[in-house]
Amino acid sequence: MAMLLLCLSLLFAVLPGAARAQPSRPGAQPLSTEAPVSFPDQPIVTLNTTGAKDIIGTVSQPTTFANPVGQSQDRQQFRLEVCSDEPQPIAWGDKWQTKYGLPLPHTTRGGKTCDLWGWRFHREEGAWFFIATTPPGPAPSPRRGR
Repeated sequence: MAMLLLCLSLLFAVLPGAARAQPSRPGAQPLSTEAPVSFPDQPIVTLNTTGAKDIIGTVSQPTTFANPVGQSQDRQQFRLEVCSDEPQPIAWGDKWQTKYGLPLPHTTRGGKTCDLWGWRFHREEGAWFFIATTPPGPAPSPRRGR
């Protein structure tokens, strides 16, 4: 539990506005005051990152996040919330990279929960770098009343 709280506090510290966090599941609140953008549940997903702050979707199959499209600003950050009932394999295009010591996620946790992943764009490298995550491993037990 302490690890979960530490990871979440780091995630919220790295991603401005996360203190207003609102999960996308029923009874939850959006991650920012702006409406989140959703992505379709399909095997290959291409995100448009122009002005992105919160991107939310559900996966029910192995999913590849292809290289993103759009006009990204240097040091732009956004949160990608990926929900799944069962753990699902995740793959990434070559413009999704690591730089800050976190390995790219290769599966969702499942368990009817959402994984929250933070990304930051660096114009010089022309890539999005993985900067924050909810704790890895199995999903926590669902809360009563969901």
